[in-house]
Amino acid sequence: MDLIVFVCWRKSFFSRVLFFFFQKVVLCMYICKCIIQRGDIKSVLHAIIRGYFSNAAQLQSNGLYKSIRGEQILEIHPSSILYSSGTPWVIYHEIIATTAQYMHDVSVVNPLWLQELASHFYMFKDLTHDREREFAKLQQKQQKQKQKSNK
Repeated sequence: MDLIVFVCWRKSFFSRVLFFFFQKVVLCMYICKCIIQRGDIKSVLHAIIRGYFSNAAQLQSNGLYKSIRGEQILEIHPSSILYSSGTPWVIYHEIIATTAQYMHDVSVVNPLWLQELASHFYMFKDLTHDREREFAKLQQKQQKQKQKSNK
């Protein structure tokens, strides 16, 4: 989404007049530069982790996420492509509070990258994300079966 905004902003006359998109534009330019220079998404994810390392969340056995900082119970917004993926570790940009605490602008991350890039913040004793992913998928299947049987 941000890249689309950037391209439109860059082509428009209003780019000289409107400055409220400035931070997003700078971020998009940096991301584009990383992708073009290095040719891989890993460097972009590393940049995101360096900036948002404290906004990580881990999938719990109940299918919800728990933020590492503050231990808030979070959900991925239903409009996200990652909503039903059961991804074990994510980084989010912000939390939107409506009927639940929804993470917005979510990226999948490797927990080892968190430990590597923000070692001052993370220390893991046991990484159980594979087991939690399997449990979350099983729960989602059970919920879908219940919904089908109720219809």
